[in-house]
Amino acid sequence: MCHIVADIPGWMHNEEIAFLREKAKGKDVLEIGCWLGRTTVHFLEVCKNLTIIDTFRGVLTIDGDKQPEIIKKLNSEGKTLFGEFLKNLGRHDAGNKNVEILKMSSEEAAARQSLDRKFDFIFIDADHRYEMVKQDIEMWLSHLSKKGIIAGHDYNTEPGVRKAVDEMFSSAIHGPISIWHVNV
Repeated sequence: MCHIVADIPGWMHNEEIAFLREKAKGKDVLEIGCWLGRTTVHFLEVCKNLTIIDTFRGVLTIDGDKQPEIIKKLNSEGKTLFGEFLKNLGRHDAGNKNVEILKMSSEEAAARQSLDRKFDFIFIDADHRYEMVKQDIEMWLSHLSKKGIIAGHDYNTEPGVRKAVDEMFSSAIHGPISIWHVNV
């Protein structure tokens, strides 16, 4: 079993992290939505290259989510999500790896990517609203390499995620826990 980073806040279970580490091992990975970097540090330990897309503003519209509380706390301390994300990468010696951070929306990043740029593993855990999950899948699916894997989080907890995944993929595999994934 791998060492699971527990000191970075997030909603990813250890079993899910272990699964993602295995799927990302040696791969060119795209992570859409990284919050404070809990999954990011694990990807960086095992993947070949990592491209991260996040606005670093959080998603403030999800009912019952802890994000507004955490963002308010950071802001009151004069901190930002992006600053804390970078600090977390540095604390885990992940800052010197082959990583590209695109501080922008998924839509802005997709418009900038070369049409021939391919990733072996795409992980979507950003805006959980149906329209946004579907848009992320549609925008990035063409950037998935042959025999690649597209995956995401919160299938079992966010109705928008479940609806978009079920609509886009009849072959999606659910699990462990709230991970969804499709082998193309």
